[in-house]
Amino acid sequence: MGLSSALSNALAGMNVNQRGIDVVSRNVANQGTPGYHRQSLVLQETSFGASAGVRPASVSRAFDSALEKQHLVSVSSVGFYGVKASYLDRMQIELGRPGDPQSLDTLYSKFENALQAMATNPNDLGARAGVINAAQTLVEQLNLLTNQVQEMRRDVEYQMSNSVSELNTALKSLENINTQLKGQVQDPTARLAMLDERDRLVASISEKMEISVNYRDNGTVSLMTPNGVGLLDYTASQFSFVPTGAVSANDPDVVGQLMLRTPSGLEVDLVGQGLLTSGSLAGLAELRDKTLVDMQHQLDDIASALALAMNTAADPADDDLALDLFIDGANPYDENDIQGFAGRIRLNPDVIADPTLLVQYGPDISLGDQARPQFLLNNLKTMNFVSDHVSDIDNGGVRLSGRVGDLVSQMINHQGSIVANAQSKSSSAMYSLESVTMRMEEQYGVNIDEEMARLLQLQTAYSANARVISTVQELMNALLRM
Repeated sequence: MGLSSALSNALAGMNVNQRGIDVVSRNVANQGTPGYHRQSLVLQETSFGASAGVRPASVSRAFDSALEKQHLVSVSSVGFYGVKASYLDRMQIELGRPGDPQSLDTLYSKFENALQAMATNPNDLGARAGVINAAQTLVEQLNLLTNQVQEMRRDVEYQMSNSVSELNTALKSLENINTQLKGQVQDPTARLAMLDERDRLVASISEKMEISVNYRDNGTVSLMTPNGVGLLDYTASQFSFVPTGAVSANDPDVVGQLMLRTPSGLEVDLVGQGLLTSGSLAGLAELRDKTLVDMQHQLDDIASALALAMNTAADPADDDLALDLFIDGANPYDENDIQGFAGRIRLNPDVIADPTLLVQYGPDISLGDQARPQFLLNNLKTMNFVSDHVSDIDNGGVRLSGRVGDLVSQMINHQGSIVANAQSKSSSAMYSLESVTMRMEEQYGVNIDEEMARLLQLQTAYSANARVISTVQELMNALLRM
């Protein structure tokens, strides 16, 4: 090999070494950076006459489209179950667990016990006051729980609106990245950084809704819903959320609309047409339109049963004994107007003003008469009710039935079961995501020990090439001195 060939090979080697050191340095600097994919220098063999060597061809990025798609599915599942578990856990705290001091079953038991005490001794002023206090506390808890359910539904809509803004921002950023990648970005470092950002944005979108991704050879991506509605090709679709501002227990169907407008002008109601299958948006929509609505129906069933147990006489001869203890706002309760009743139920102000009405049902009835107190207690303990609403249809369905106390127990147990199920599925989804993330870390992540060993090799090779250049220079100087 001539001196010129040796010099050429050494210079080429130094170039390769320097490029390799740059790549290793980037890897080390980004170790632990979310979404960063390990980079590697790709070399190409070269030959010129009798001289052979390598030159830097490109910098590659660790990537596996199948693994990425698995990751996106897991991210969507965590978004879906995570948001449900979070909201239901909040509701469980408000509803209380069986036996908690302020739980619905405890407050109901106190009301029943107060009626029992009054039926035993109706002439006792304290016993009558105990019924008023227990009934008022129970009513206030039903009102409070209704307000909390509806406040959660309003909060869900707020979160949906925020998610829409975040989706539009992410899609617009992806559109810009697609445009630049399609234009063949010249700076390889910038291109690789764009690909990392591309995958971070795709993951952020999949957290909110399940998507189907197509990775193109030029680095661009197209996104669709699993049902085939386009979200992004080279132009992004636009999400919008139109709130009603009037989410209430009285009409649960009046809710905001989540719309998608494609570049072609097609407008799609994502919730109405069932296009949200996973992700936090799907979880939020299910909470707003099903889970929390079911909970409100159960509260209404309990409130209705309470009112009917007090004001209903199975035997016409007992009509005088029935009492409108619980009313609907300022009006007598109409069982045909049950929707949202738990938020409107009130203790009859006439009874609050004159607790003797709990006992006396006529001018000639003494305060020691047990007929009305015993009637109210018997109705509470024996009347059976069957809800018109079936909750949690996707999991077999639950219909409240039985006495008032049974309805209360069934609701608390059912809600506890829903919370436990949501938490279990959230944990399972998180475990699956962690498993996929570990595989991605193994395939994409930066191993500091390996990178430092590689850096040492490159530095050693760089020094060796530098010595070759120095030796060639000395030999050439010697030749020139001859």
